[in-house]
Amino acid sequence: MPCHEFAIYKKKPNYFTNFSKMYLKQKDMVKVSDEFIDEISFYKVETYFHYYRKKCKENGLALLGITIIPPESLEEFFKIIKSHNKNNKVMNELIKLTEEALENNWYIIHYGI
Repeated sequence: MPCHEFAIYKKKPNYFTNFSKMYLKQKDMVKVSDEFIDEISFYKVETYFHYYRKKCKENGLALLGITIIPPESLEEFFKIIKSHNKNNKVMNELIKLTEEALENNWYIIHYGI
């Protein structure tokens, strides 16, 4: 089953930031099934899509690419995922990851399916 992966990124990304998953610790990534993400609308969340070293400001999550969720968008992201949580263990992990990023003013990186 396809899944989305979320991880915390502690520094402000720049043009040369490599978002390859191999640089992130797998244990720190939260994997969420596409069936959960697909039913949630993230259009209110301002994000950056990362295409071939080019950042494009958008809203929502890139289904097939990498999405950077900046600290200023985390509050809205948090509200959305919290409102769609049905006591699902994986969604609770994503909520915890988002709370940690919010508290520390960090970024969240989303890897599409």
